[in-house]
Amino acid sequence: MRLLSFAAREERRRGWRYEAIGAQRGLLGAGVFDICKGYGREGAQGQAGWVQGG
Repeated sequence: MRLLSFAAREERRRGWRYEAIGAQRGLLGAGVFDICKGYGREGAQGQAGWVQGG
């Protein structure tokens, strides 16, 4: 699973669709949704163990 960049998180806050953000990062909309859901629940510390680009 990949982390969303700061820019992608900002785009989501502005109302971008998960699919549009996923297309920028090579992810499915469901993957972006899961990342956003986890970030909302755990914050950045909850994602600290994830490997970006992996």
